Amino acid sequence: MPEENVWNSFFNKPWILSRLLLTSGCKDVVEFGCGYGTFTIPAARLITGNVFAIDIEQEMLDSTKESALQFGITNIKCILRDFVKDGTGLPSNSVDYAMVFNILHYKQPVKLL
Repeated sequence: MPEENVWNSFFNKPWILSRLLLTSGCKDVVEFGCGYGTFTIPAARLITGNVFAIDIEQEMLDSTKESALQFGITNIKCILRDFVKDGTGLPSNSVDYAMVFNILHYKQPVKLL
């Protein structure tokens, strides 16, 4: 994966989220594989509830937490978890929107979806 600043430069995040119909009408959101928080941060700015940012790598969650702190964002809940193996740990029907970005590096992307 490229360095964070390079990775973030690849995406027009607000435009992508608007095209995918993430709006302020969404309360809670889950993101599977949050990585650097590339989409987590703009989603958290947009919604009224929490973004549950799930990743299998503590380093990625730490990066997301650091970015959230830097921008004064408090509605991100980072969860260290292998959601493919163990599920989300969230109650059924507890979020309004789910995000999955840039998972092509996963060994079995179809299984992941």
